[in-house]
Amino acid sequence: MWAAASNETRIRDGANFLACVWEDVARRIVELSIRIYELTPEQAEALRIAYLRRITYMVEPM
Repeated sequence: MWAAASNETRIRDGANFLACVWEDVARRIVELSIRIYELTPEQAEALRIAYLRRITYMVEPM
């Protein structure tokens, strides 16, 4: 039988999952914005650099 995960483990795992979800949503929004506004490759790269830094979407467990 599997050992029950501690609350701390569940919270950490949940925070990691949520950070991945936030990052995925942000990536989709940025890519959609690039297409909608027909940005140049340089503008698109600048947008990605500004909004898709991994640290931006980290979630800290409470």
